[in-house]
Amino acid sequence: MEKTLGITNIFKLRRKWLIIVTLIVVLWVGLLSSLILIGVWKVRVERKVRIGIIEIKGYLIYEFDKELYLRMIDFAIRNDTIDAVIVRIDSPGGYAVYVEAIYGGLRLLAIKKPVVAVIEGIGASGGYFVSLAAEYIISEPTAFVGGVGVIVIAPKRVIVPEEILETGPYKFTGFPRINFSLTVKDALNNFVNIVKERRGNKLKISLEELCKGGLYLGSESKELGLVDATGSFWDALKYLVSKMKAEKYELISLRKLVIKPNATLLGYELWNKVKRLSLNDLLNAIVNPIQIHYLYPMFIKQLSEQMIVFVPKPPVRPPSTIDLGVRDSILIDLAHNNVFDLNDIENLIGEFLKRGIYVRFVSTSYEMERALSEKPLALLIINPSQSFTVSEIRSIKEYVKMGGKLILIYDPSRTDPTYINLVAMEFGIYFSSGYLYDMQKHYGIYRNIIIEKFDYSSILVKGVEKLVLFTATHVYSSIGGNIAFTSNTTYLSTTEVRGIYTPIVVKNNVVAIGDLTFLTEPYCQIADNLRFIKNLVQFVKEKT
Repeated sequence: MEKTLGITNIFKLRRKWLIIVTLIVVLWVGLLSSLILIGVWKVRVERKVRIGIIEIKGYLIYEFDKELYLRMIDFAIRNDTIDAVIVRIDSPGGYAVYVEAIYGGLRLLAIKKPVVAVIEGIGASGGYFVSLAAEYIISEPTAFVGGVGVIVIAPKRVIVPEEILETGPYKFTGFPRINFSLTVKDALNNFVNIVKERRGNKLKISLEELCKGGLYLGSESKELGLVDATGSFWDALKYLVSKMKAEKYELISLRKLVIKPNATLLGYELWNKVKRLSLNDLLNAIVNPIQIHYLYPMFIKQLSEQMIVFVPKPPVRPPSTIDLGVRDSILIDLAHNNVFDLNDIENLIGEFLKRGIYVRFVSTSYEMERALSEKPLALLIINPSQSFTVSEIRSIKEYVKMGGKLILIYDPSRTDPTYINLVAMEFGIYFSSGYLYDMQKHYGIYRNIIIEKFDYSSILVKGVEKLVLFTATHVYSSIGGNIAFTSNTTYLSTTEVRGIYTPIVVKNNVVAIGDLTFLTEPYCQIADNLRFIKNLVQFVKEKT
């Protein structure tokens, strides 16, 4: 009995110790687990966030540069040690295909990791386009932002050689010339759709205003919703660190990781040299039938110069033909360095000849005065870039007074109106130096205006329901004579005033036309432009 009780006590004692040991082990395991969890949490909090830096600077016109930018983006996508990316932008844009490729790469990156764009200096056209890939855009307060739009370098008119045989009319150009304006419109829509998609309800600017291609200071672009905030690179860094709840960070230059030390970004080097591009730079950088660029034009040397000073191209000068006789003929002025080629008016000349009207050319002031005294059917003056003498103006006035027809054509894309206005003002007519544009109603691009309202009392618009003019100007008239009217959504570039303008005026025997291109091939085939040419020829033929 006593022995049995002793064994029972021993078992109870062992059980007690077993429970104590078990409790101790559980406590130690719990304590160790807590310490491990605390350590992991501490490591997570203190782990450095690695932020990659991609610098997109300069012109985006070289394939080599595009490939290097895409390699930086690909590295950031594939490498898990890169937690987020700041894209530093200082670019006026470049070739549309390259801009779109960089944008597409950044969008893939932004889906996987936080991406912030910082516009430093300028983010214009394609420079702004690539910034739209980021989830958050910051602009320096005085940086320039915007320039939404497209420029297109189309091939020149092709004179087909007989030594080379091709199978179709577009094998050389890729596109019919008549469709170039519509191609530009499609490219613009691509850009605008990206802006709408990425900025959404943040946009506080109308699409019509946006498509004007204006540049805005960073502070203003924030108010317009083009960017999310103003600040600097350090504000972008602060935003990312806060977003990722990190206390420490490390900046990683992706350029140094993926580009060899001796490799050079060509567009970046040009930009650093403060060099504007030449048209040759663009043409030589890319081989393409039509070059479409998201590039701000002020950085293209020839274009920026022509915006300020018109440089007339040397005209084609056929020999004088007035000695063949000017009766029942139309006289074309070539005596004043007129800025046009005969190819520009070949359709018009053809229509004159079809009606038995001869075409004669005058190359000197003396020849003009002599020819006018013989009373030709009409005198045609197109884009003169040299002054008329007082004697010439008197001869022209006398000629019109005696029943002669005077046709004045000025195109604002070709020269300055100063010299043609010397003649026009004598008849109460004046050509504006600006061009007309309509952001709402146009053919292809904003400068190709559509005319659908006419004064049908003039033979010039008989049977005409619609004209399309290409970079036309407004023609002022002292008293009446306006026969073609723009819509009320049209602007004149020199005044930026919206209203109804008149690019064609007829006053007695004088016709003033504020565009040449719509009379040329193939643009004369659009709408009722060819009908207008036929009416113009009929106007000349009719006796007064």
